[in-house]
Amino acid sequence: MSILEVPNEENAIMIPAYSDGLTKLFYNNTDKDIVGYELEDFGEKKSLRIFNPDANPYFENPWMLISAGICYDKKDTRKKIGAEKAKVFIDSGGFQLAMGTVNPKKFDDKVALEWSEQNGDIFPILDRPVRGIGKTFKNYEECLTKTIGSARYYTENRTRDDAVVLNVLQGGTFEEMEKWYQSVKDFKFEGWGIGGTAGSPQKVLTALLVLINNREFENERKLVHIFGVTSSSAMVFLRWMQVCLNKQKINVQLTYDSTYWNRTTVFGGYFMTPRWKGDPGMQQISVTNRQLVPDKNGDIEIDGEMYRGIPQDYTNMSKEFKLPCVLDCPVCSDLKDTYKFYNNYNEKTGSLQMHKFNIAMAFHNLYMQMVWDEQVNKFFHFQNGKLEDVGALQCEKGVQNLVREVVGEKVYAQLKEIEDTINNPKKSSNVAKLYHGFKHKVDKTSKAPSLMEIG
Repeated sequence: MSILEVPNEENAIMIPAYSDGLTKLFYNNTDKDIVGYELEDFGEKKSLRIFNPDANPYFENPWMLISAGICYDKKDTRKKIGAEKAKVFIDSGGFQLAMGTVNPKKFDDKVALEWSEQNGDIFPILDRPVRGIGKTFKNYEECLTKTIGSARYYTENRTRDDAVVLNVLQGGTFEEMEKWYQSVKDFKFEGWGIGGTAGSPQKVLTALLVLINNREFENERKLVHIFGVTSSSAMVFLRWMQVCLNKQKINVQLTYDSTYWNRTTVFGGYFMTPRWKGDPGMQQISVTNRQLVPDKNGDIEIDGEMYRGIPQDYTNMSKEFKLPCVLDCPVCSDLKDTYKFYNNYNEKTGSLQMHKFNIAMAFHNLYMQMVWDEQVNKFFHFQNGKLEDVGALQCEKGVQNLVREVVGEKVYAQLKEIEDTINNPKKSSNVAKLYHGFKHKVDKTSKAPSLMEIG
């Protein structure tokens, strides 16, 4: 066990993942630089470095994820972005290897381990995700063989005993995950990363069944991290999984990361209010620099219909206008010159620029997500019992009926499926049932894309 203890919280932990754009912004700019452009329309002009309590940030969140696969050629990254006091999770860069966006001759196990130890507190081995099959890897066996080599390299060459290092579980099916586990289990680390799920509840649960049934959590508390959660509804299910694991006294701390809060602003996404029933998540609108109009001769196809993009015009916006922020969050409440913020035109081209919105409103989105996560946590601690199949006339099941009323029939059934699976991990029919009970989908922003979407 490392000196840096595995987190021990009763709720799943969301780790905000910082996109390459945000990471580079903080790496290349001081807060004074950011105030001079990105925040020039704000009043108090506080820091966006919410991971640094000494920077006078708009709000605080000590957790952050940055990627070795993106930042490996940048020296002293943690110090330069001001994250010395943050809890830094390093993504190994396996995803970048799988997608072919990093040169494997320049970025290997040695580079990844050294950079992760220099800049992070928690990090996985450099796995080779099965998602890369057909792109950069020939087959499952190549992914597994190279991941075994990475696990061996990290075991033999890690130098820090104050960092939490994670083994990684990959695979598209229960059988592939089981084979993968049996091949890497003897390399002892402080926990596990689960890759390739995008937060899909059935895939996460399948991986958890592999780990639970192989008695991974019987002797010590371990961290299990789910990489790249792209759906806010999936985040709800992950939080319920932690509650169910706690009830069964399974010694696991679930964490997950997501860039959704900042990547969605690139497409104009602005979080409005939580949505509970049917498909829990964040309702949002799209604020873009282009508007789509139906056009049979257009060059943009959405759901079989053709559109063309025309420049958006905000010049008739009132100076008193503000997007509705139901929480009056610290970021939105500090925006003073709304007209200038939304009418930010390139002096040379005359085109409407959304960079200020993309940066500042990302932190509005994160604040909204954090508040909602806390509401979800409180809601899920509704009783010590279990969910049951209850009918409208079974008044003695009042709490269960109340839960069902809040989330709706479909989500209630999915929550129950998660609970039943964790309560009975050895039940042979669990895996097959999971893929019938969930139809995972990735959250999308409004139908109208931004300029980045339409190229």
